Amino acid sequence: MKKYILALLVSLMMVAGISYSAVPSKIVGLSGECDTTNAGCIPIPLILTTLCTASCPIRSSFSYTSSSRFWGASSGAVGACQTSIDGGITWGGCTTQAFSSGSGGESYAGASDGSVIAIGSITGTCTIKRSIDNAANWTTVFTDANACFLPGQPGQNLWCLSDSRCEYQMNNGGTARVYRSSDNGANWVQGTTGTGGNCTIVGTQWDGSAGIMPSENTGCGGGNIAKTWVAAADVWTDSVTWTGAQGDCWTPVVYNSTGRVICNAGAALTMYSSAGASVAVLILPTSLVGLDSQGPAWGWATNTLYIAAQNVTTGIDVHVSRDNLVSFTKLGTFTGGGAGPRGGNMFAANGCIYVTTGLTPMFGKVC
Repeated sequence: MKKYILALLVSLMMVAGISYSAVPSKIVGLSGECDTTNAGCIPIPLILTTLCTASCPIRSSFSYTSSSRFWGASSGAVGACQTSIDGGITWGGCTTQAFSSGSGGESYAGASDGSVIAIGSITGTCTIKRSIDNAANWTTVFTDANACFLPGQPGQNLWCLSDSRCEYQMNNGGTARVYRSSDNGANWVQGTTGTGGNCTIVGTQWDGSAGIMPSENTGCGGGNIAKTWVAAADVWTDSVTWTGAQGDCWTPVVYNSTGRVICNAGAALTMYSSAGASVAVLILPTSLVGLDSQGPAWGWATNTLYIAAQNVTTGIDVHVSRDNLVSFTKLGTFTGGGAGPRGGNMFAANGCIYVTTGLTPMFGKVC
């Protein structure tokens, strides 16, 4: 009887023109494109703001426990720990450094329990340290006799997710390794290991299910890809060798739950599969002459892709496609970014996308 009455009420509501939904829908779009009162809205970030142009990090990460706290690695061959407590506007050295002078800190990330993870090499030994008091004190939680990274080579990436998982993906001197933690960096194991004859990875993206790790050619003279490593269901595997004809391929991106690489050859940006097959030519609304695929990219929701690319005047332009790569809109230019976003990164937090450029540090956001 109760089911019959409920069905009758729903039928009457539909006749009267009243919609019925057990779970309110979430619509991805611009503010104003959806009914924020009844349906809810997940707005697509569109407005650029430069937050920092001096003493900014070359790679950065956010804190899961504070919307205004960020962590980063300083510029230079040996990156020091940096932090910001005002949303990335000002940056300073951490209370204490995880690595002393003569050793190198490569990446820093905030874990979901509020701890901070630091990756670095001490006299050739890969060392992972952890702080539970915002970098006031550090504890060594993992070491490996192999070096983590080549000093001065950007692209070795550390990620911590909201489900307590952390991973560090690297390729040093032709050997790719993945270090993995399932408890916010308290304990680590070495995951995938393999050789590919590559020089060093040029970036990584990983969202916990899909991932992409492209690797530079053996001569290290350019960005031509020799191989990629691809993550699916939390397992990294070595791909086939690329031909190298794709051009400079510095930009990995998880797009629509699939690992892709963006390359630049002949003043054209092209997205490739992990095996080097062309997926789509990316037509940006500015001249491609002088554009470089060294900049980071980020996939937002479904069919939405952001690209930060160096333009002909060494500024950092941000472009977005909202129609599955059919067209792009230029959102604006970050000031102070200088030449070369290579080695920087993007991440999503606070409803925004944050952008760090590498060779000339700059930190900004798209909201």
